[in-house]
Amino acid sequence: TTVTIIPTPPENATFAPTDVGKLLLIGQGAGVNLTLQTPIATYISSTQVTVNDPCTNAGGVSNEDCYWGTNDTTAIQATINAVKTQGRGTIRFQNQYLCMPDLDATKLAGVTIEGPRDSGNHFGGRIIMGTSPSGKCFIDLSGAQRVIMRGINIHGNLSTSSPTVGLLLGDVDGQDETISVTLDNIIVSGPFQYSAVYMHGAVHVQCRDSYFA
Repeated sequence: TTVTIIPTPPENATFAPTDVGKLLLIGQGAGVNLTLQTPIATYISSTQVTVNDPCTNAGGVSNEDCYWGTNDTTAIQATINAVKTQGRGTIRFQNQYLCMPDLDATKLAGVTIEGPRDSGNHFGGRIIMGTSPSGKCFIDLSGAQRVIMRGINIHGNLSTSSPTVGLLLGDVDGQDETISVTLDNIIVSGPFQYSAVYMHGAVHVQCRDSYFA
């Protein structure tokens, strides 16, 4: 399958030879609910590559969003685990990352998760979530205490076969009540099978200047 892109602002991203092997995500058009998620096979030009797997839509697609990059899931989860073990700290997303759903941040305590700030004190971190039809959520924060998330755009995987919810803050098993979570300048966009944020049983959740869709 050949993928051709038209670079658009603000990123104006283009392909490079070093992108071979990286993960590419692209919608497959109307009537196809699963995002094509496949490694880049060969570099043709700055606007064209081939990928390993075929498009489900036999007629091809056009005007679909396209993302590609290194799968950062393992590194992000390792950072969450390290901060959880330490018992406090800050996880800072400096740029844009691509990862799979179901990041485990359960029982996280005393931690700030934030994006970078520019000279105008505006946040700009972004996480692109890959597709996982069996995925429960983007990030599981059940049982979290005194956690702040700010300045992060969590962008869905273009697919209606996406995780059930975006941020899981609620107590889903009667064991892990989420207490004191602040969402500040957060964007969580789907689609989702249920909702962008699940907060049943959560206590003291504050939302400021945030958007969920």
